[in-house]
Amino acid sequence: MRMPLSALLALAALASPAHSVEPELTLQWSGFDGGHPVLILQGPVGPGLAIQASADLLAWETRHTAVLSESPLFWTDPDPLAGPRRFYRALLLTPPRAGDPSPAHRETELGLTPLLSWTAGAGALSHDVYFGPDSPGAFMGNQTGTSFDPGPLLPNTTYYWRVDPRNENGATEGEVWSFSTAVRPSGVAYLGAGAPAASTGQITPALPAGLLPGDILIVFLQTSGPHIYLEDTNGGTWLALARKAASPQSVGTGSNEVHLTAYYSRYNGTQGAPTTNDSGLARAAASHPSRAIGPLAVGGLRLRARPGSRNVGQTRSAPCRSIRM
Repeated sequence: MRMPLSALLALAALASPAHSVEPELTLQWSGFDGGHPVLILQGPVGPGLAIQASADLLAWETRHTAVLSESPLFWTDPDPLAGPRRFYRALLLTPPRAGDPSPAHRETELGLTPLLSWTAGAGALSHDVYFGPDSPGAFMGNQTGTSFDPGPLLPNTTYYWRVDPRNENGATEGEVWSFSTAVRPSGVAYLGAGAPAASTGQITPALPAGLLPGDILIVFLQTSGPHIYLEDTNGGTWLALARKAASPQSVGTGSNEVHLTAYYSRYNGTQGAPTTNDSGLARAAASHPSRAIGPLAVGGLRLRARPGSRNVGQTRSAPCRSIRM
Protein backbone atom coordinates (compact mmCIF):
# COMPACT_ATOMS: atom_id res chain seq x y z
CA MET A 1 0.00 0.00 0.00
CA ARG A 2 1.32 3.44 -0.93
CA MET A 3 2.45 5.56 2.01
CA PRO A 4 1.02 9.07 2.50
CA LEU A 5 3.14 11.84 0.97
CA SER A 6 3.68 13.39 4.42
CA ALA A 7 5.24 10.16 5.63
CA LEU A 8 7.49 9.95 2.57
CA LEU A 9 8.75 13.47 3.10
CA ALA A 10 9.46 12.64 6.72
CA LEU A 11 11.34 9.55 5.57
CA ALA A 12 13.47 11.61 3.17
CA ALA A 13 14.23 14.17 5.84
CA LEU A 14 15.24 11.40 8.22
CA ALA A 15 17.42 9.60 5.66
CA SER A 16 19.28 12.50 4.01
CA PRO A 17 21.91 13.22 6.71
CA ALA A 18 22.83 9.53 6.99
CA HIS A 19 23.18 9.16 3.23
CA SER A 20 26.23 11.38 2.83
CA VAL A 21 29.65 9.79 3.23
CA GLU A 22 31.33 13.05 2.15
CA PRO A 23 30.03 16.45 3.33
CA GLU A 24 29.53 17.50 -0.31
CA LEU A 25 27.29 14.52 -1.14
CA THR A 26 23.54 15.10 -0.65
CA LEU A 27 20.49 12.98 -1.48
CA GLN A 28 17.06 14.68 -1.63
CA TRP A 29 13.53 13.45 -2.12
CA SER A 30 11.74 14.73 -5.24
CA GLY A 31 8.31 13.04 -5.10
CA PHE A 32 6.86 10.41 -7.44
CA ASP A 33 6.91 9.63 -11.15
CA GLY A 34 4.09 7.22 -11.99
CA GLY A 35 4.28 5.72 -8.52
CA HIS A 36 8.09 5.43 -8.57
CA PRO A 37 10.15 7.41 -6.03
CA VAL A 38 12.39 10.12 -7.52
CA LEU A 39 15.64 11.23 -5.84
CA ILE A 40 18.02 14.12 -6.56
CA LEU A 41 21.71 13.63 -5.88
CA GLN A 42 24.37 16.35 -5.81
CA GLY A 43 28.04 16.08 -4.91
CA PRO A 44 31.64 16.68 -5.99
CA VAL A 45 32.26 16.37 -9.73
CA GLY A 46 34.01 13.23 -10.91
CA PRO A 47 33.69 10.43 -8.34
CA GLY A 48 31.77 7.24 -9.00
CA LEU A 49 28.84 6.63 -6.68
CA ALA A 50 26.27 4.01 -5.77
CA ILE A 51 22.63 4.58 -4.79
CA GLN A 52 21.45 1.90 -2.37
CA ALA A 53 18.03 0.96 -1.02
CA SER A 54 17.01 -0.86 2.16
CA ALA A 55 13.75 -1.87 3.80
CA ASP A 56 15.15 -2.26 7.31
CA LEU A 57 18.43 -0.20 7.40
CA LEU A 58 20.40 -3.42 8.00
CA ALA A 59 20.66 -4.92 4.52
CA TRP A 60 21.43 -2.46 1.74
CA GLU A 61 21.10 -3.26 -1.97
CA THR A 62 22.85 -1.27 -4.69
CA ARG A 63 20.24 -0.08 -7.17
CA HIS A 64 22.25 2.28 -9.38
CA THR A 65 25.82 3.41 -10.08
CA ALA A 66 26.86 6.61 -11.86
CA VAL A 67 29.54 9.29 -12.11
CA LEU A 68 28.82 12.71 -10.63
CA SER A 69 28.83 15.65 -13.05
CA GLU A 70 28.27 19.40 -12.91
CA SER A 71 24.46 19.00 -12.88
CA PRO A 72 22.30 17.31 -10.20
CA LEU A 73 21.59 13.63 -10.82
CA PHE A 74 17.89 12.64 -10.93
CA TRP A 75 17.25 8.98 -10.23
CA THR A 76 13.96 7.09 -10.25
CA ASP A 77 13.63 3.86 -8.31
CA PRO A 78 12.42 1.23 -10.85
CA ASP A 79 10.16 -0.30 -8.15
CA PRO A 80 7.01 1.60 -7.14
CA LEU A 81 6.86 2.53 -3.50
CA ALA A 82 4.20 0.11 -2.20
CA GLY A 83 4.19 -2.14 0.79
CA PRO A 84 7.11 -1.77 3.28
CA ARG A 85 8.80 1.59 3.14
CA ARG A 86 12.33 1.85 1.76
CA PHE A 87 15.30 3.96 2.77
CA TYR A 88 17.89 5.29 0.36
CA ARG A 89 21.53 6.30 0.65
CA ALA A 90 24.32 7.39 -1.71
CA LEU A 91 27.91 6.22 -1.30
CA LEU A 92 31.04 7.44 -3.04
CA LEU A 93 32.86 4.55 -4.72
CA THR A 94 35.97 6.45 -5.88
CA PRO A 95 37.72 9.42 -4.24
CA PRO A 96 36.78 13.04 -4.89
CA ARG A 97 38.98 14.93 -7.34
CA ALA A 98 42.37 16.28 -6.27
CA GLY A 99 42.50 20.01 -5.62
CA ASP A 100 44.74 23.00 -4.86
CA PRO A 101 47.09 22.53 -7.85
CA SER A 102 50.50 24.15 -7.68
CA PRO A 103 51.32 25.80 -10.05
CA ALA A 104 47.83 27.29 -10.14
CA HIS A 105 45.66 26.51 -13.14
CA ARG A 106 46.59 28.71 -16.13
CA GLU A 107 49.56 30.26 -14.30
CA THR A 108 52.08 31.92 -16.64
CA GLU A 109 55.74 32.93 -16.70
CA LEU A 110 56.85 29.84 -14.75
CA GLY A 111 60.49 28.81 -14.48
CA LEU A 112 61.75 25.75 -16.30
CA THR A 113 62.09 23.46 -13.26
CA PRO A 114 58.73 23.57 -11.42
CA LEU A 115 57.59 20.99 -8.86
CA LEU A 116 53.92 20.04 -9.33
CA SER A 117 51.82 19.37 -6.22
CA TRP A 118 48.18 18.95 -5.23
CA THR A 119 45.85 18.10 -2.34
CA ALA A 120 44.54 14.53 -2.38
CA GLY A 121 40.83 13.77 -2.45
CA ALA A 122 39.46 12.12 0.70
CA GLY A 123 40.12 8.39 0.69
CA ALA A 124 42.64 8.43 -2.17
CA LEU A 125 45.23 5.68 -1.81
CA SER A 126 47.33 6.66 -4.85
CA HIS A 127 47.30 8.96 -7.87
CA ASP A 128 47.58 8.44 -11.63
CA VAL A 129 49.62 11.38 -12.95
CA TYR A 130 49.40 12.73 -16.51
CA PHE A 131 51.72 15.43 -17.89
CA GLY A 132 52.83 16.85 -21.25
CA PRO A 133 52.46 19.55 -23.89
CA ASP A 134 49.22 18.00 -25.21
CA SER A 135 46.04 17.86 -23.12
CA PRO A 136 45.51 16.02 -20.83
CA GLY A 137 49.15 14.89 -20.84
CA ALA A 138 50.78 11.49 -21.17
CA PHE A 139 50.51 8.93 -18.39
CA MET A 140 53.54 9.34 -16.10
CA GLY A 141 52.71 6.53 -13.65
CA ASN A 142 50.90 5.85 -10.40
CA GLN A 143 52.28 7.18 -7.12
CA THR A 144 51.25 7.56 -3.49
CA GLY A 145 52.80 11.02 -3.01
CA THR A 146 51.15 14.34 -3.85
CA SER A 147 53.97 15.97 -5.82
CA PHE A 148 55.59 15.30 -9.19
CA ASP A 149 58.84 16.56 -10.73
CA PRO A 150 58.48 16.74 -14.54
CA GLY A 151 62.17 17.54 -15.05
CA PRO A 152 63.56 20.45 -17.11
CA LEU A 153 60.94 22.05 -19.36
CA LEU A 154 61.08 24.07 -22.56
CA PRO A 155 60.65 27.85 -22.45
CA ASN A 156 57.56 29.61 -23.84
CA THR A 157 55.53 26.37 -23.76
CA THR A 158 52.11 25.44 -22.36
CA TYR A 159 51.97 22.20 -20.38
CA TYR A 160 48.91 20.23 -19.27
CA TRP A 161 48.58 17.90 -16.30
CA ARG A 162 45.93 15.85 -14.56
CA VAL A 163 45.78 13.82 -11.36
CA ASP A 164 43.32 10.92 -11.04
CA PRO A 165 42.91 9.83 -7.38
CA ARG A 166 42.53 6.09 -6.98
CA ASN A 167 41.26 3.71 -4.29
CA GLU A 168 40.35 0.03 -4.17
CA ASN A 169 37.22 0.69 -6.28
CA GLY A 170 38.94 2.52 -9.12
CA ALA A 171 39.96 6.04 -10.13
CA THR A 172 38.20 9.38 -10.48
CA GLU A 173 39.12 11.36 -13.59
CA GLY A 174 40.58 14.65 -12.43
CA GLU A 175 40.40 18.15 -13.83
CA VAL A 176 42.92 19.09 -16.53
CA TRP A 177 45.19 21.90 -15.33
CA SER A 178 47.69 23.90 -17.36
CA PHE A 179 50.53 26.40 -16.99
CA SER A 180 52.96 28.19 -19.30
CA THR A 181 56.71 28.60 -18.94
CA ALA A 182 58.50 31.92 -19.36
CA VAL A 183 60.12 33.02 -22.59
CA ARG A 184 63.86 32.34 -22.58
CA PRO A 185 65.68 35.65 -22.00
CA SER A 186 67.71 37.07 -24.87
CA GLY A 187 71.48 37.03 -24.90
CA VAL A 188 74.04 34.31 -24.22
CA ALA A 189 75.06 33.07 -20.79
CA TYR A 190 77.96 30.73 -20.03
CA LEU A 191 76.76 27.91 -17.81
CA GLY A 192 79.72 25.67 -17.13
CA ALA A 193 81.70 22.76 -18.43
CA GLY A 194 81.90 19.05 -17.95
CA ALA A 195 85.03 17.31 -16.70
CA PRO A 196 87.96 17.19 -19.14
CA ALA A 197 89.00 13.81 -20.43
CA ALA A 198 91.79 12.28 -22.49
CA SER A 199 92.71 8.74 -23.42
CA THR A 200 94.16 6.49 -26.08
CA GLY A 201 90.88 4.59 -25.81
CA GLN A 202 87.25 5.53 -25.67
CA ILE A 203 86.24 8.68 -23.75
CA THR A 204 82.72 9.37 -22.47
CA PRO A 205 82.86 12.14 -19.85
CA ALA A 206 79.72 13.57 -18.25
CA LEU A 207 77.83 16.52 -19.66
CA PRO A 208 77.79 19.78 -17.65
CA ALA A 209 75.35 19.91 -14.74
CA GLY A 210 72.20 22.03 -14.78
CA LEU A 211 71.37 21.65 -18.48
CA LEU A 212 67.95 22.68 -19.74
CA PRO A 213 66.35 21.74 -23.06
CA GLY A 214 67.46 24.20 -25.72
CA ASP A 215 70.92 24.88 -24.25
CA ILE A 216 73.81 24.74 -26.71
CA LEU A 217 76.57 22.20 -26.07
CA ILE A 218 80.03 22.53 -27.63
CA VAL A 219 82.67 19.81 -27.53
CA PHE A 220 86.29 20.13 -28.71
CA LEU A 221 88.22 17.04 -29.84
CA GLN A 222 91.99 17.11 -30.26
CA THR A 223 94.12 14.21 -31.37
CA SER A 224 97.50 13.47 -32.90
CA GLY A 225 96.99 11.05 -35.71
CA PRO A 226 94.05 10.28 -37.98
CA HIS A 227 90.94 12.43 -37.86
CA ILE A 228 88.14 11.20 -35.60
CA TYR A 229 84.45 12.02 -35.41
CA LEU A 230 81.43 11.49 -33.12
CA GLU A 231 80.20 8.03 -33.97
CA ASP A 232 77.73 7.47 -31.13
CA THR A 233 75.67 10.61 -30.45
CA ASN A 234 73.87 8.95 -27.50
CA GLY A 235 70.45 10.38 -28.29
CA GLY A 236 71.60 13.82 -29.42
CA THR A 237 72.21 15.54 -32.75
CA TRP A 238 75.79 16.82 -33.12
CA LEU A 239 77.08 18.91 -36.04
CA ALA A 240 80.66 19.91 -36.81
CA LEU A 241 81.28 23.64 -36.65
CA ALA A 242 83.68 23.13 -39.56
CA ARG A 243 84.73 20.07 -41.50
CA LYS A 244 87.56 19.41 -43.94
CA ALA A 245 88.93 16.23 -45.46
CA ALA A 246 91.33 15.79 -42.55
CA SER A 247 90.02 18.12 -39.86
CA PRO A 248 88.84 21.70 -39.44
CA GLN A 249 92.24 22.71 -38.07
CA SER A 250 95.54 20.84 -38.33
CA VAL A 251 99.07 21.57 -37.16
CA GLY A 252 102.20 19.44 -37.59
CA THR A 253 102.83 16.83 -40.24
CA GLY A 254 102.95 13.09 -40.69
CA SER A 255 102.17 10.78 -37.82
CA ASN A 256 102.35 13.60 -35.25
CA GLU A 257 99.84 15.86 -37.03
CA VAL A 258 97.39 17.36 -34.52
CA HIS A 259 93.71 17.67 -35.40
CA LEU A 260 91.21 19.89 -33.59
CA THR A 261 87.51 19.50 -34.26
CA ALA A 262 84.56 21.27 -32.63
CA TYR A 263 81.00 19.95 -32.56
CA TYR A 264 77.82 21.53 -31.27
CA SER A 265 74.41 20.22 -30.21
CA ARG A 266 71.18 21.73 -28.90
CA TYR A 267 70.37 19.80 -25.72
CA ASN A 268 67.07 17.91 -26.06
CA GLY A 269 66.59 17.10 -22.39
CA THR A 270 67.48 13.40 -22.56
CA GLN A 271 70.68 12.98 -24.57
CA GLY A 272 73.89 11.72 -23.03
CA ALA A 273 77.60 12.24 -23.63
CA PRO A 274 78.73 11.32 -27.17
CA THR A 275 81.47 8.89 -28.15
CA THR A 276 83.86 9.03 -31.10
CA ASN A 277 84.82 6.45 -33.67
CA ASP A 278 87.78 4.08 -33.42
CA SER A 279 90.66 4.93 -35.78
CA GLY A 280 91.54 1.25 -36.09
CA LEU A 281 95.22 1.74 -35.15
CA ALA A 282 97.10 -0.08 -32.40
CA ARG A 283 96.82 1.18 -28.83
CA ALA A 284 99.53 3.46 -27.50
CA ALA A 285 102.03 1.98 -25.11
CA ALA A 286 101.25 2.17 -21.41
CA SER A 287 104.31 4.38 -20.95
CA HIS A 288 102.54 7.09 -22.96
CA PRO A 289 99.42 7.83 -20.88
CA SER A 290 96.70 10.12 -22.14
CA ARG A 291 95.98 13.44 -20.51
CA ALA A 292 93.25 16.06 -20.76
CA ILE A 293 93.68 19.64 -21.90
CA GLY A 294 92.21 22.45 -19.90
CA PRO A 295 89.09 22.46 -17.73
CA LEU A 296 86.89 22.50 -20.79
CA ALA A 297 85.57 19.34 -22.20
CA VAL A 298 83.51 16.33 -22.53
CA GLY A 299 83.20 14.27 -25.55
CA GLY A 300 84.34 10.95 -26.44
CA LEU A 301 86.98 9.86 -28.64
CA ARG A 302 88.75 6.68 -29.28
CA LEU A 303 92.05 6.47 -31.09
CA ARG A 304 94.87 3.93 -31.33
CA ALA A 305 98.47 4.85 -32.01
CA ARG A 306 100.98 3.43 -34.44
CA PRO A 307 103.41 1.06 -32.67
CA GLY A 308 106.60 2.80 -31.58
CA SER A 309 105.42 6.36 -32.16
CA ARG A 310 105.69 8.86 -29.34
CA ASN A 311 102.31 9.95 -28.02
CA VAL A 312 100.75 9.32 -31.37
CA GLY A 313 97.10 8.49 -30.95
CA GLN A 314 96.65 10.48 -27.76
CA THR A 315 93.19 11.97 -27.79
CA ARG A 316 92.20 15.06 -25.89
CA SER A 317 88.78 16.52 -25.39
CA ALA A 318 87.98 19.86 -23.91
CA PRO A 319 84.86 19.58 -21.75
CA CYS A 320 81.50 20.04 -23.29
CA ARG A 321 80.75 23.69 -22.70
CA SER A 322 77.17 24.79 -22.37
CA ILE A 323 75.78 28.17 -23.29
CA ARG A 324 72.20 29.33 -22.93
CA MET A 325 70.73 31.43 -25.72
